[in-house]
Amino acid sequence: MSVPPLCSSRLVASLIFALCVACDDSELPTVEGQHIDYRWEPQLTPCGGAGAALDEAVPWFGAQLGLAESRYPKSSYSWISDNTFEERHGTLDYEGIAYRGRADGRSPNIIHEIAHLVDGRWRRQGPRFFVEGLAVALDPRHSADLLSPRIDPTPYIDGPLPDDLSYYSAAGSIVTYLLGRFGPGRFREFTEKLSTRASGEEIRAAFAAVYDEDLDDLIADFLVASECPEDALPLPQPLSCGAPRVPWIDAERWAYARPIRCEDDDVLGGHGNDRDSASIYRTIEIPEDGDYTIALYGDRDVRLTLGSCGPCPWLNELHSLNDGQREEVWLPAGLHMIVLSTKATSIALAGVTVTPVHE
Repeated sequence: MSVPPLCSSRLVASLIFALCVACDDSELPTVEGQHIDYRWEPQLTPCGGAGAALDEAVPWFGAQLGLAESRYPKSSYSWISDNTFEERHGTLDYEGIAYRGRADGRSPNIIHEIAHLVDGRWRRQGPRFFVEGLAVALDPRHSADLLSPRIDPTPYIDGPLPDDLSYYSAAGSIVTYLLGRFGPGRFREFTEKLSTRASGEEIRAAFAAVYDEDLDDLIADFLVASECPEDALPLPQPLSCGAPRVPWIDAERWAYARPIRCEDDDVLGGHGNDRDSASIYRTIEIPEDGDYTIALYGDRDVRLTLGSCGPCPWLNELHSLNDGQREEVWLPAGLHMIVLSTKATSIALAGVTVTPVHE
């Protein structure tokens, strides 16, 4: 979440600022990045690529939002314990908080908060529903939510937001749709016109002025959309879609195998503070639409997620497998992300194969 420039019923921003104004993490262990200085408390153990991943997220998200490189932030992310987080922010209701050009997280890699830091470089205000929706749309941890039955965002646009985060899925889904259909420019213009506490009437008026569309009509289309328009953009894309591409062995077989070690410099995650996760990202180019068999081999705790990096993510299906599983799936042509996950406290062997199905 991000802290708004005005107080809200969910979180008294002035209290958070008062608690955090004297916070200085410069003495913590630090990986200095071009955009993000990654810090952690000594009792926590980040994986070797945790800091680099957050640093790479800044230009990845900035490009998707159409920002010039001069607008990319130089910020910091601190992975801190639950005790420290509660002392600073007075709550454990949130996994992370971005505020005043920095972010604190209770987990090693909360990409959602980096999205807020990038977003905050051009936005001074905006309705919280759309501010949080943008971060959810860019955060791969929430990608599965975007594939669940689409939720009508109208109640959240018209009424006060709930005290919990139950609106995140609805917000992320409709923002994903707006970015993919119309691009980032109009979304930025639309939200810049609105205050944090904009009413439903004000939101509809600003939307009509920028998009030349009726918001309620667009929502109705979004809820039943079943085809990807030809002019749809491949936006937004999670950070995993920017991972190294692994070539096919030949026309009939794609394979990737390796041990996942937390200390490796391309592994995200870490352990400590009741967290224990490690992930690696790779990509595969699917040559043509069709049926493929995907299979996961390796240790018991390994998990695979495969999904399209193409347009219309609200229509694309995510495929998830546990060790030893195989599945025949339909995949569209184009780039797909591969995410392999396991525990950070162990070394896990993982292997993935993709083969075309012939009738």
